Amino acid sequence: MPSTNLNDNQQKAVTYTNGPLLILAGPGSGKTFTITEKVVDLTEKSLLPEKILALTFSEKAAGEMQERIENKIGVGSGITVSTFHSFCNDLIREFSLYLGINQNAKLISKEHSHVWGIKNIDSFDFQNLAIPTQPYDLITSLLEGVSQLKDHLIPPKELAEYAGRKLEDASIDEGERDVLLKLSDLARFYEHYQQYKSDNGFLDYDDMISMACNLLETNDVVRNMVKARYDYVLVDEFQDTNFAQLFLVHMIADGNNLTCVADDDQCIYRFRGAYLANIEQLQEYYHSLEKIPLEKNYRSSSQIV
Repeated sequence: MPSTNLNDNQQKAVTYTNGPLLILAGPGSGKTFTITEKVVDLTEKSLLPEKILALTFSEKAAGEMQERIENKIGVGSGITVSTFHSFCNDLIREFSLYLGINQNAKLISKEHSHVWGIKNIDSFDFQNLAIPTQPYDLITSLLEGVSQLKDHLIPPKELAEYAGRKLEDASIDEGERDVLLKLSDLARFYEHYQQYKSDNGFLDYDDMISMACNLLETNDVVRNMVKARYDYVLVDEFQDTNFAQLFLVHMIADGNNLTCVADDDQCIYRFRGAYLANIEQLQEYYHSLEKIPLEKNYRSSSQIV
């Protein structure tokens, strides 16, 4: 049975299985304790541990969650506790034939990406970006731009088409035109970068998630196979997820079997911009989303959770 040390809201969060759930965990509110007890509750409701998927942002959080859960339900239970990147890396290598990539594709380092960018900078056909004599910072900015685009699942072709379409509008001012021309240059760089990695058997961290999302979105057979593996999905560190990671969860969960946990300093009272956008997107996916705040701070209490 779940622990009798649960307060009312923790108890509600642990036992709630009527639909999609967002747990808003204030500081010291026993977030990991609550997640662990929810897994215990699910297994006591006859859910097999191997049918539970727990995803989190950091290796540290994944390790802590795994240890807490195994202490409660036993080592080797079969539950999958993973970071998003590790889960997606396993997924794209398992289904590499569907993606047309080498199963043994190597992770490209930041240093390698920079060296490639600097070495080939004259071949990117930039129309608006000035190439400085020391282009390291420019390549850094371009790589960061590519990373942000992948976070939003925007491929180079889509970016190029967007910029080209907007540039046809005669009413835009010079400032907007300058930004769009720079975006066109970014799209050229992005296309070259993706092609280089593809030709040479490389992946970066962002590719892992964007490729997994693309695979699940476009291949019904694979998506149904992956969905069938899990009867319940837990997402920790929700406040750190980006759109691509949230979309991945949406592809795997049907909404009725999903709990997301956000650890926020201000809990439900004040959201950060990106965090608020994620909550709005989660609400858009699942209109029946239930929100349960964990506001009681146990860190200054003698009670141990």
